[in-house]
Amino acid sequence: MTAQFFKLSEPVAQPYEGPRQGQTGITNQDIQELTQTEALTLGGVVKTLGALAADMRELKGSVGRLSWIVPALVGFGIAVIAVMVAIKP
Repeated sequence: MTAQFFKLSEPVAQPYEGPRQGQTGITNQDIQELTQTEALTLGGVVKTLGALAADMRELKGSVGRLSWIVPALVGFGIAVIAVMVAIKP
């Protein structure tokens, strides 16, 4: 594991305001949190991307169905309104 720190050449536009405000180094708690965090393996990344691709295929199918259902419902609604206007005495 590697941590890198850089000194900025100019102040940031929106400074950090959080629980570590004013902290000047890495504490034991920071090290413990970093070492207990589990990173994704390459296999985990591939699995996650596969699940994302499947979700995108499902979303594409849903959008495809909506692309004809919505106009059909709008047309039906217009037809119902036209019939109601036509039979109104």
